[in-house]
Amino acid sequence: MPLFLADLIPEKSLKAKIVKLLSDEGPLHAKEVKSLLHSLHRLDVSYQAVHKDLKELKENGVLDLKGKEYCLSLKWLSFLHSFAEVNLARLGVKCPSAKNCVMEVFTDPDDYYKIITPLFSTEKVMRFSSKSPALIIAKESDLTRPRKSYTLALKSAIKNKQLLAKYLISEDYTRDLILKYHDLEAVKKLKRFMAMENIQIRCAPTKAIISYAVSSRDFFINPTAIRHDESIAMIYIRGNMAPVIKIFDAIFAEAKEVNDLVEELEKKLRVKK
Repeated sequence: MPLFLADLIPEKSLKAKIVKLLSDEGPLHAKEVKSLLHSLHRLDVSYQAVHKDLKELKENGVLDLKGKEYCLSLKWLSFLHSFAEVNLARLGVKCPSAKNCVMEVFTDPDDYYKIITPLFSTEKVMRFSSKSPALIIAKESDLTRPRKSYTLALKSAIKNKQLLAKYLISEDYTRDLILKYHDLEAVKKLKRFMAMENIQIRCAPTKAIISYAVSSRDFFINPTAIRHDESIAMIYIRGNMAPVIKIFDAIFAEAKEVNDLVEELEKKLRVKK
């Protein structure tokens, strides 16, 4: 059974993308794998390259072939689970919900937006916590293509009442950025969102707020940086998020409305004029 995953499935390799795809969409035919790599990941690879890596992953016990469809090997997944459980126990770490969750770490900040954006069309409620919310204070020049697609898709889902968004923002950091750049447009955005039915915005008085997003089965955490483009890693956990949602809603209920922050910003920006 393969143990050295960094050698078997190098990060950012075609094999890694195939394993990720099969974990989300599998089982799949080889041609379906090639097609989805192109449509979901904008990856142009030959059928021969895809087939070669599928074959090697199967030979190494990572994948099973059932008929003509590839899927993750239950034996391999069980091995990974047992390996993690035993070694975490040795370190004194208890993971009572480990059997229900899958965790991945991404080092490209834009992976967050690529993964989360499709959820806006399938989820009824999503919860967000942000130090510098792109939805409110980001300018066009600050947006990468995935980040721009994210903001447009989220605004559309909220406006069309397809999604209820609960948005917790950092009061201090949002205030500092808006005042630093004299960003009247951000204040106007805040006021527009306050008038909408399908978004609830509250603020917490801290610059150290962790950036994260929660859906019914997805938890995205960015604990490493204040700015998106300074992000070192994103932790992505899949599983039943009911306990996380309960914690978020308790924090959200105690957070402040943004009315006072908006009034404060309007006064200070008028004085600066």
